[in-house]
Amino acid sequence: MLRIFAALLLTLMFSTTSTFGQTAQTSHDQAAVDLLNTMGTEKMMKSAANAVAMGLISVNPPLAAFRDIIVDWANKHITWQAAAPELTKLYTQTFTEIELRDINAFYRTPSGQKVLTKLPEVMHQGAAIGARLAMAHTAELEQMILEKSKQMQPPSKTP
Repeated sequence: MLRIFAALLLTLMFSTTSTFGQTAQTSHDQAAVDLLNTMGTEKMMKSAANAVAMGLISVNPPLAAFRDIIVDWANKHITWQAAAPELTKLYTQTFTEIELRDINAFYRTPSGQKVLTKLPEVMHQGAAIGARLAMAHTAELEQMILEKSKQMQPPSKTP
């Protein structure tokens, strides 16, 4: 499930020359739209439907029989037109106009383009490292939880 949302987030971070079919309202909004354009948000969102379907199926394999329905649903509802206003607002609330312009300037460099290309895989591999480390110590966690749950139980009364 986390992979689904990570994929969606990355997908949503990639756009058109205007916000949701109209020009941006402020220069701050325009800076956010420019960044989203540089990141290729609209293009990436068009591939989101398959990522959503694959993610849902990976956590609930019986949904594989409904893959086409999931893809159609995602294509209908997870669109640039639907997300652009909220993404613009998110970016303008998170970053100042100057920060957005600085980030955009970086992403336009060869190094920035490489970040956009490589970061999703790096994040995926980083999540796999974290999962592997956690799995190696699951027995210890289970034991700790068991011990704590025993401490939380009220003492038994003996007659």
